[in-house]
Amino acid sequence: MKKQVIAALLCLSMAAAIGACGNSTKDSSESSGTSESSDSQESESGTDSSSSDEEAEFPDYSRGLTEEGFIADVTALDHIKLGEYKGLKLDPEEIEVTDEMFQEYMDELMAEFEEEVEVTDRAVEDDDIVNIDFVGKIDGEEFEGGSSESYNVRIGVTSFIDDFIEQLKGHEIEETFDIEVTFPDSYPQNEELAGKDAVFTITINSIKELITPECDDAFVEENYPEYDNAEAFLEAQREEYALSVKKNYAWPIALENAELISYPEDYRTGYLEEQVKYYRYMAAVQGTTLDDMLSYYSMTEEEFMEELGGYADEDVKAMLVVQAICETEGLKVEDEDVERYLGIPLEEASTIISMYGKGYLYQNLLLQKAAQFIVDNAVEGE
Repeated sequence: MKKQVIAALLCLSMAAAIGACGNSTKDSSESSGTSESSDSQESESGTDSSSSDEEAEFPDYSRGLTEEGFIADVTALDHIKLGEYKGLKLDPEEIEVTDEMFQEYMDELMAEFEEEVEVTDRAVEDDDIVNIDFVGKIDGEEFEGGSSESYNVRIGVTSFIDDFIEQLKGHEIEETFDIEVTFPDSYPQNEELAGKDAVFTITINSIKELITPECDDAFVEENYPEYDNAEAFLEAQREEYALSVKKNYAWPIALENAELISYPEDYRTGYLEEQVKYYRYMAAVQGTTLDDMLSYYSMTEEEFMEELGGYADEDVKAMLVVQAICETEGLKVEDEDVERYLGIPLEEASTIISMYGKGYLYQNLLLQKAAQFIVDNAVEGE
């Protein structure tokens, strides 16, 4: 559980993954009185969580990096000894792309184009987005943070206490009803509520379902006009997915083959500081503090820093391997690489670059370059 506290929030670990950092959009801000984890409109104390956001400093993702994505003032080969990364043998069974694997990949891609459609002729079902008003009471008295209006939840996705969400299923629009829940015995978000029974009066305002479009010619023409038809698009996607499978197989081998000589301590220290800053910021976004989050998972600050330090060590080693390969092979990021990676023209990327910094963006692209080089120089077969 303790490792999951950190792993669940990691956006991209070079030691483990090839690819861009995914963006996850929650369906609603979780309510202070009911949610167990939240991007809350209100914190547990009932105060607006935006004040917490302002107190937590946004991390500097590009700290210690050049604009080209390299660790500044560091020659990677002074700190890492590269092992075999050219001529790696790729096990055919490990890199095989089955129809089932590709379908899962396409399902995830198509899910990005889901649209919300109003439902008026049935009750709430799994995966619906439901807009509700609710008023929470304990012993017949309303409690602070337990009420909200026009609040969106998604059945099976939004996390509330007990079976709050499950009890919405089967109810219809404009229906008002009561549900009963019990707060967890350990509830650091608001210790006064821990272990108590509560009754919530719910009103269903609206029901929406998510409709995923078909990957047909019309869809491709509208969203991927560079392809002539759906068949060409699917063929290209399969090739891209097959390449990513090879990268994710080959990259960990090259990483494992490399031997760490030493860490560039200034960079490692700064990287770890920014990681802590990231968690403090994420806690604030959720209307809580890092200390409260650790308390919820029964994790001490020392344990947290030890775990985080381990992840930092893995990441910095991976960064050094990437940089060493790129330095050795003369690999660098071009403007077209950035545009392909982001899916937008470079001149439209100013917001992303200003948030994460050019160095962080380019470092991730250097990982792609290194992984591509490894695959291009690998041998498929026994």
